[in-house]
Amino acid sequence: MRTYAAFLRGINVGGHNKLPMAELREALSADGFVEPKTLLQSGNVIFEHQATRVADVETALHDVIAERFGYDLPVVVRKAADIAPTLAASPYLDADVAPNQKFVAYLSKAPTKPTLTKVDFEVFAPDVFTVDGNHAYLLLPQGAAKSKLTTNHLEKVLGVTATLRNHNTVSKVSKAITDR
Repeated sequence: MRTYAAFLRGINVGGHNKLPMAELREALSADGFVEPKTLLQSGNVIFEHQATRVADVETALHDVIAERFGYDLPVVVRKAADIAPTLAASPYLDADVAPNQKFVAYLSKAPTKPTLTKVDFEVFAPDVFTVDGNHAYLLLPQGAAKSKLTTNHLEKVLGVTATLRNHNTVSKVSKAITDR
């Protein structure tokens, strides 16, 4: 068994796609996910699974949510061992702003180089972001509510599925993995 962290996109946000975490844990437990633990209400799940490929875990998790809850939601999964190093790699880790103004965007795959060369990063000022493989790091000094860098816009610019978590949330997920 391997330990994974999943980040679900678009649940329990603004009253849309309501998915009670207790029900999600029950559904996952019944479907081969071992010891699922949810953090917060925003779709962060840690669990063990027999699959060795992240893509297989994403498919299995997506299918459980679709079959049990009727939601066709993007799911991004990472090996648990990758969570802390991903956060530590943020170029904005030491930025003098609150942790809830620094984000990690978990991307479904790395954007293509031609896509990245077309991105006009200046248009988002004062917000900035950096792409590193299948992650993007965002610094939103005025907060997420005032940012032009919404998840939908980031997905459009990069051409991949994205789900954002602020540094506080990623730190909690990392700690929960360590405490397992």
